[in-house]
Amino acid sequence: MQLGDSVFTTGVMAWAVSRVGPQHAGKAMAWIGIAMYGALAVGAPIGALLDAYGGFAAVAALAALMPLLAIPIALALRGLPGTARPRAGFLGVLRLIWAQGLALVLASSGFGTIAAFLSLRYAAVGWPGAGLALTGFGAAYIAVRLLFGGLPDRLGGKQVALVSLAIEAVGLLLIALARHPAIALLGTAITGFGYSMVFPSLGVEAVRRVPADSRGVALGAFLACFDLGLGAAGPATGLVASGFGLPASFIAAAVAALASMALVWSVRARPTQRD
Repeated sequence: MQLGDSVFTTGVMAWAVSRVGPQHAGKAMAWIGIAMYGALAVGAPIGALLDAYGGFAAVAALAALMPLLAIPIALALRGLPGTARPRAGFLGVLRLIWAQGLALVLASSGFGTIAAFLSLRYAAVGWPGAGLALTGFGAAYIAVRLLFGGLPDRLGGKQVALVSLAIEAVGLLLIALARHPAIALLGTAITGFGYSMVFPSLGVEAVRRVPADSRGVALGAFLACFDLGLGAAGPATGLVASGFGLPASFIAAAVAALASMALVWSVRARPTQRD
């Protein structure tokens, strides 16, 4: 399932960016993210309802059916011609976008830390409302993409990424230092506000650094960095939490966001690679 999901996400993102062109890549990535997180938000309560009335078999059946419903939609859309030009290899593309990929790994640790430790942070001090805080993160994440999804294309990915990462770091620090659940809720929402535009902003910079016929490879590598950041966040910040307490894990994630910000700031902008 993970293999299919990974290949599908890479393919649909490369397809979308190729359809709209690199000048609208940020908006395309933002809307794909809205669709993904919106599906998670809608799918969770539907899955719970199905499980209550039909058991896990009903949930599994629906999960298997939904991708099949996407096939006629994909077939109805206009495809894009391939190219006979030789493409750059994976390592060659990675050399062009390594800075944006590493910045995404560092930035994604904030979301990974929230997913792994926010509920534990609330439970450790006896606060109610951890679920509400996660809802606040998701609502802020989607709202920012709806309102500001085109900013990386208009202002430049680097500028938007720097502001987004600074906001993400502030939100994570608020969670770490909170003495009341309302402050933790605010910090979680601010983190979602900042993190929302990190992927499309850095993605715009990555796409502009590679030739058109290598954008699919670049987006695949970029998505792998996103997954790596989420996967590494739990164990890495877990080590910090085990030695210094749960609040320290959020401080470590904030430091990672600031390190990502420093890396983005240090990378010189490059002109867009033409088709």
